[in-house]
Amino acid sequence: MDLKTEFGKKIKKYRKDANLTQEKFAELIDTNRTTIARIEKGVNFPNCSTIENIKKVLNIEYKDLFSFDTQTTATVNSIFETRLSKLNEADIQYFITTIDAYLLQKKINNKL
Repeated sequence: MDLKTEFGKKIKKYRKDANLTQEKFAELIDTNRTTIARIEKGVNFPNCSTIENIKKVLNIEYKDLFSFDTQTTATVNSIFETRLSKLNEADIQYFITTIDAYLLQKKINNKL
């Protein structure tokens, strides 16, 4: 996936999290709904002033707009599922026990 597409998905997520329609969001950042739709679809990339307006309206930081996690939860789950399917039942139970012990230790460490 390219930068414009990833950026567009991020804008759409933040806009929806703010309960804004494309029309209202466009009005608030001084553009039109078509521009928002094209940005969210990854067709267009906003100019600097539009990015600044997006940041202000959504009350987010630049890092929120430009940090990308290329492995989504679904991808990670798929990787685990594929790898676990290659293990026998005893190995799966060992793996689960190891994860549980790790999470417990992490929880204890965070309380200290």
